[in-house]
Amino acid sequence: MSKIETMAFNPWLTLARPVLQGLPEQAFEKSASLTVQWLEFLNLRLQEDMGLWNSLARCKTPQDVQRAYADFGKTAWAQYQEYFRALAGTALPKQEIVPVQGSHAKYKAAA
Repeated sequence: MSKIETMAFNPWLTLARPVLQGLPEQAFEKSASLTVQWLEFLNLRLQEDMGLWNSLARCKTPQDVQRAYADFGKTAWAQYQEYFRALAGTALPKQEIVPVQGSHAKYKAAA
C-alpha cells in the first residue's frame, strides 16, 4: 500500500504526520499497515457480531441457539488466530530459522 493510499484510508495519520515527522519512513509505513489490519479486523468482527443476532433470531429450538453460539465461537477463534498470526508476521522482524538436525550452510564454514 502506498503512502498516499494509506493516508487516504487513515485520515488520522494525515493529522498526526507533523508529530510523526521524526520517524523513519519505514516505521511510518509499518504503523500504517498495522492500523489498516486492525481496522479491517474490527470491521470483520463487528459484522460477525451482528450476524450472531440474526442467527439467534432465526433459532427455533435450544439446539439451534447452542449451534449458533458454537458456530460464532468457532468463527471468532479462527479469525482471532488468523489476525494475530498476520500481526506477528507484520510486526515482528523476520528471523532465520536454523534446522535442528543437519548443519546450516551459514554454520558449515565455521565448523
